[in-house]
Amino acid sequence: MVFGVVLTEDAARDLEDIYDYLDRHASPTRADHVPEPIEEAFQGQSERPERGSYPGELLDVGIRQYREIFFGPTASSIG
Repeated sequence: MVFGVVLTEDAARDLEDIYDYLDRHASPTRADHVPEPIEEAFQGQSERPERGSYPGELLDVGIRQYREIFFGPTASSIG
């Protein structure tokens, strides 16, 4: 079963900011490597929703319907 993964408006803006920052301060090539692995992480989360951890600030108030996964560049994705 595949579950939906929701990207909040704040998160979408953060991703745009990251892309813009890399485009200006690193290189357009590096910036272009960012979206695909993040989309792959979303797809992986929809297929394995138990992956990731509950955000601590939400656990503190008893909310367990969200998960977070961390994404970072790998040597191969930096080029």
